[in-house]
Amino acid sequence: MAKNQSMEARLKLAFFGLGGLAFAMALLGLRTTLVLSDNLKEFSENNLPQVDGLWRINEGQTQIRMAKLVLIQPNITADQQSESLRRIDGAWKQINEGFQLLEGSKQSDDDKRAMVNTKRAWDAWATKNEQFMMLYPRFMALGNGATKGTDPAAAPILAQLRQELRESATQFKQAETALLAQTNMNAQQSQSLRAAAEANVKTSLFWSLTALVLAPVAAVALAIYFSRSIARPL
Repeated sequence: MAKNQSMEARLKLAFFGLGGLAFAMALLGLRTTLVLSDNLKEFSENNLPQVDGLWRINEGQTQIRMAKLVLIQPNITADQQSESLRRIDGAWKQINEGFQLLEGSKQSDDDKRAMVNTKRAWDAWATKNEQFMMLYPRFMALGNGATKGTDPAAAPILAQLRQELRESATQFKQAETALLAQTNMNAQQSQSLRAAAEANVKTSLFWSLTALVLAPVAAVALAIYFSRSIARPL
């Protein structure tokens, strides 16, 4: 009777041990899955929208400057004027979409501080750009004489436009530098998230392989042990 009770206790202990092993492996797998989920969530809700938004803003700003350079070229045609102005309108839509992505993302404290610097430089450039866009319709209103340089009234306006473009080059560079610096910061954050995700994947793979090896080995060892224990009294 005592031997049966001892055998029963050992069987219970063995099954509890196997159950505990399976539970521990499941917890490790769950923890790794949750950490990976957090990495993916941070990347999709923070880094990816910010990188996309910053790229849109920087690209849009570059398109606007290139279009403005075309607008002050001598002998520009009406079609070229219209195309350049359409490019500017399209670039502003792209820029607004970029800022919406930034505002809708989850920003860290570092992101917020970087955004303050970026916005300050951007606003300075945008103000100079607005001055150009307010002045250019006066130049356009003079017609072909303005673009061909035959209308004396166009000369002072064109000089103002060129001056504005020269002066805005500094603000353009400062805004571009701030945008690129923030983009690089987000790229470094993405690399850190990638490294953390890769480490978690390796950890998950290790424990999965450990479970695949350890669980069958433990089950076989216990089966051999108890089969011998049961057969010995017989």
